[in-house]
Amino acid sequence: MNRTLMIVALAAGLSSVAQAEYSVGSVPPDFTCNTTRPDLHGTSWNLNSYRGKVVMINFGAVWCGPCNSEFPYLQSEYETNYDPAGFELIHIDVDNEPADYLNNHWIGNYGVTFPLLMGCGSLFGAYGTGYIPHTLLLDTEGIVRGNWVGFATGDIPVIQGIIESYMSIDFPSLTINETMISGDANEDGRPDAGETVNLGFSLSNSGIAVDALTTTATLSTTAEGITINNASTTFPAIAPGDTEFNDVDFSFSVAEGVEPFWADFTITVSSTYEGSEEPYVNELHTMIRIDRPELLIVDSDGGADDNENWVTNALVSRDQGYDVWNGDNGEISGDELGRYSRVIWLGGINQNDVSGTEAFGLADFMDNGGELIFSSQYALDNSENTQFFADYFHVGLEQDLGVTAFLLAGADGDPFFSNTNLVITGSGGAANNQHPDRLTVMEGATPFMNWMQGGGAGGVYVDNGTYKAIFMGFPVEASRTHTSYPASMTMSIFLDHADNFFSGNTGVNENPALAEDFHINQAFPNPFNPTTMVSFSTPRSAETSVVVYNTIGQQVAELFSGQLPAGTHELLFDAAKLSSGVYFVQLIADNQARDLIKVSLVK
Repeated sequence: MNRTLMIVALAAGLSSVAQAEYSVGSVPPDFTCNTTRPDLHGTSWNLNSYRGKVVMINFGAVWCGPCNSEFPYLQSEYETNYDPAGFELIHIDVDNEPADYLNNHWIGNYGVTFPLLMGCGSLFGAYGTGYIPHTLLLDTEGIVRGNWVGFATGDIPVIQGIIESYMSIDFPSLTINETMISGDANEDGRPDAGETVNLGFSLSNSGIAVDALTTTATLSTTAEGITINNASTTFPAIAPGDTEFNDVDFSFSVAEGVEPFWADFTITVSSTYEGSEEPYVNELHTMIRIDRPELLIVDSDGGADDNENWVTNALVSRDQGYDVWNGDNGEISGDELGRYSRVIWLGGINQNDVSGTEAFGLADFMDNGGELIFSSQYALDNSENTQFFADYFHVGLEQDLGVTAFLLAGADGDPFFSNTNLVITGSGGAANNQHPDRLTVMEGATPFMNWMQGGGAGGVYVDNGTYKAIFMGFPVEASRTHTSYPASMTMSIFLDHADNFFSGNTGVNENPALAEDFHINQAFPNPFNPTTMVSFSTPRSAETSVVVYNTIGQQVAELFSGQLPAGTHELLFDAAKLSSGVYFVQLIADNQARDLIKVSLVK
């Protein structure tokens, strides 16, 4: 499966170019897959065991932009909207990524509670069209009733209509509609370490269910560091299609010293209803973000694209926590920015990036010592904020460049970014470089990235004793490695250099944690399809090559050959032209084999 083709086909609306083996009206065979959360969903998930329920099967991948756009809706419009007694939603990862990686991305970013299935990406060959996201709907007898390629909000009511036409519910069907945190000491709407908070919520009854006459709800969790103080509440009668709030809020406390994480809470509801002596009982799950990480990503262009995922994936690989502010939620306030010690602002493709109100908020954030990485190819076009950028970043717009400007080099002698490159075009990055800027640099700013095409500054940093800030007139999320530029940085490596700037360390290559020997550190992801990043370390300057062999010892690719300085390096291994199987990546330095790792290509 080719990542670029899938995205291009979705964008071009070419969902009809391939046909799934199991079309509408067919009955797919049984299958069993492993789950990423055995504690919630059991070790494995079996299709036929859900006969009698409507089953929604969603195929996708972490790197897929439309998949990330769709995921919040999978949770809000389906998982929380339909009773699990009659409906089951699953997501199947087509890349066979490991559990921790999938949980960190999908649960960490979106708080989803439905099962994520892994290790069964091969099913996509039978169920899918070759493009993702792909969704199928099976009725209570296992018959395919719908097939959707790509994601469009207009499909949601159609899918819901089909779900409800096949669901038969003669009992209440309650779902969590909204949760609300109150009583927290700092009034930020989030339970932080050391706080005791109230949890209020509302329940909705499906329009195709029966009346919930009296309802009790009990709160529980297995999350460490959480103590539940008040675990019980009640609800008035909830008619079909109605929503009601709890009578008395739950209460829980968070222990001191707890690190930020997503806590899974179980709300067990028990409702009486006409025609049954036994109550309707169901366990509902809600994910609540505990405490606040130090880092905030501002996704300024919101749903216009999902290119912020190149940054969030880099943070996941670094095991670094973060929150995300989506631009679709409106302008971000200075108070919200001030809850974090570091902010990464991604302008993306937002042509109206940074309002006047947001400029005031950013100014306040920096005046209070906040650390800021600001990346935008359109912000300087807004004349309303010319003075703000001049005062705080000491830059102006010299020239609006086009897509032909995509190569930058670290400024000679810069203690943090010298001997580096940024390549902001092509696959392996966000590929959203449209109108990058050549900057006018004023006193107080230090250029650290210069354009290789036409010269001039593309990025500066400011360190004035009050705040430290990085400004880039281009989308940094588009950065990728390129074999012609061995010092080209991925997002992860760029963030390493940025960390050095904020901490005062004088460059990645001077890090005492460098390997003592030539070493391949990792391939990420692994298994992969069709690209993976190979990270390796060289303790000194050496003539280096990185080659790929198949299982019978034939060289099938050369990722790099040339002189490399001491340091940590990353290369893109694009296996689009290779067949599925096991391959070996070997590091050779000064004509000696130094290290070898195994990678698995799964198509």
